[in-house]
Amino acid sequence: KTHEEITSILHCSYATIAKVNLWLNQAGEGFRKIIAKLPKRRELPKLPARPLRYHLPETIMSLASYALASQEKGRLEKFSEGIEDKKLMDKSFQEAVDETFRNKR
Repeated sequence: KTHEEITSILHCSYATIAKVNLWLNQAGEGFRKIIAKLPKRRELPKLPARPLRYHLPETIMSLASYALASQEKGRLEKFSEGIEDKKLMDKSFQEAVDETFRNKR
């Protein structure tokens, strides 16, 4: 898709699209595959406010869902910490983009 189509669908700036495109080009095909296979994020379930003994199966299922969601949250936090070097790349990219637009005026 073109940058214009992506901008209208995602409601983000051209700089954001260019940044993601740069990441994908630098990380290669593996990064694209990972992004395509990411599961939808689970929400933390709300435990029922009823006595445990009356609704034990529901409570066990809720606790299992809570554990899975917590694990997923931990993995996502590790992933976000692991891409700190992307911030440096973003900063240099932003400086280059800013310099380009300053020179156009």
